[in-house]
Amino acid sequence: MTALPRLLLCAAASGGGKTTVTCALLQALVDRGLNPAAFKCGPDYIDPMFHSEVIGAKSRNLDLFLLGEEEACRLLRENGKDCGVSIIEGVMGYYDGVALSSDASAYDLARAADVPAVLVLDGRGRALSAAAEVKGFASFRPDSHIRGVILNRVSPMLYPRLKAAIEAETGITVYGCLPNLPDCSLESRHLGLVTAAEVADLKEKLRRLSRQAEQTLDIDGLLALASSGQSPLFSERPAGEGAPLSASLPLLPPTKPQGLCGDPGGQSPLFSERPAGEGAPLSASLPLLPPTKPQGPCGDPGGQSPLFSERPAGEGAPPAAPPKGGNAVGAGRGRPVPRPRIAVARDRAFCFYYADGLRLLEQLGAELVEFSPLSDGDLPAGTRGIYLGGGYPELYAKELSSNASMRASLRAAIERGVPTVAECGGFLYLHAELEGADGQNYPMAGYFPHRAYRTRRLSRFGYVSLSASADNLLCARGESLPAHEFHYWESEDPGEAFLAQKPQSSRSWPCAYATPTLYAGFPHFHFCGIPAAARRFVAACAQYGTPL
Repeated sequence: MTALPRLLLCAAASGGGKTTVTCALLQALVDRGLNPAAFKCGPDYIDPMFHSEVIGAKSRNLDLFLLGEEEACRLLRENGKDCGVSIIEGVMGYYDGVALSSDASAYDLARAADVPAVLVLDGRGRALSAAAEVKGFASFRPDSHIRGVILNRVSPMLYPRLKAAIEAETGITVYGCLPNLPDCSLESRHLGLVTAAEVADLKEKLRRLSRQAEQTLDIDGLLALASSGQSPLFSERPAGEGAPLSASLPLLPPTKPQGLCGDPGGQSPLFSERPAGEGAPLSASLPLLPPTKPQGPCGDPGGQSPLFSERPAGEGAPPAAPPKGGNAVGAGRGRPVPRPRIAVARDRAFCFYYADGLRLLEQLGAELVEFSPLSDGDLPAGTRGIYLGGGYPELYAKELSSNASMRASLRAAIERGVPTVAECGGFLYLHAELEGADGQNYPMAGYFPHRAYRTRRLSRFGYVSLSASADNLLCARGESLPAHEFHYWESEDPGEAFLAQKPQSSRSWPCAYATPTLYAGFPHFHFCGIPAAARRFVAACAQYGTPL
């Protein structure tokens, strides 16, 4: 069994300071040279950006609804096994999950992955009631996993007495505090916190938080707690044991394409903008041919076969037919097999991606190349697929509109049948017009002849299960995909290719567009939770004709 020190920081409710305390602890661990791994419970894209700024590597999402328990635990193990300690930031209140249940909550993750949880408690305006709250959370479930407390925004003068009272009344250790630090606050807006790249003097704020954490948090005690328990979920499987991630997923070629059915100043490496047309690959070191038994956070330890491995004659499924005008995929023993190039939009306007999901696309054989809809004039050369993630296009509507060449290039590519996934913000960008945050309407890519506009309230929020009405780029008719939505903007016609069903509810509604070469809609996916969809997407890209 491999040791995997791990700790989950949770809170009584949103706004309790989880992200600030998590970043303070991560920065202190980095400063100690401990190489922490960072994770976010739930579907949120923004908090992991802050984690990534601290640790200098991608933070990962662990979402039990989108991934399922087994896959979430595997990603925790694979991403954390070579790190000193894994720090997981919770989501909302500790027990808040699907509807009024604890399903997919931070508690549910702590239970599934056997993670000791530390309750981050706002210490303002309370005395002995703080102990009552801790006791309530710790006893609400017999297996609560709450093993410690950190007091946030508490007066240093009051802290010793609060600590003594909580420990005496509950028997739960208090591992220090953070005082109120207004100049280290992390700003927010309608999707939660602003992105890490937009926070002024973020590095200095993180340094201040780290210094404060070293002074007032019991970091050694927290590290000891993180190492206090191990779960059989994290035992290592002998090579070849168990089902690989997508061993049973067939290579499904798409049918004939049909028609329509942020970083100011470039401070952050997450959002660097390149000269037009440059498009550096996300993984330049990937070989032309993927290994036949890839390892890594989205590969299976037992050896998953990529889409484009070469098999001896007569073994396994036959190779796909050569795409018209392009190179054969998997054809010819010993011949180079080119990876299908997927253009991934990444800049200040489009930045919502799951790192493990992108890595899965690579492990299935894709080459991912970034481009900027804000600053690049055209899609990267050789593009066979497009991935438009979410983000804040409404904040950059004027700049996106002014880049007419990119808008035209993108629309033409989709009209030609280049396989495309467009989630939420990416879907907004494909409209004829988008109402910006300034209230003005701006021309967008124009693939959909509709307008996207701002509403005065949260339009959709939370998890959904999508059921397909017809075969499409990601799945077959009747298949279900777990997804989530969170948006204030709406579309005059949001599509009806899927039926969205709220879990544990009778509410449902039609949504999204889907053809054999397109998914476009408000719901977001995590490809590691739907590997068959990831495989279909990469297969469609591989079989697209002459690349752009």
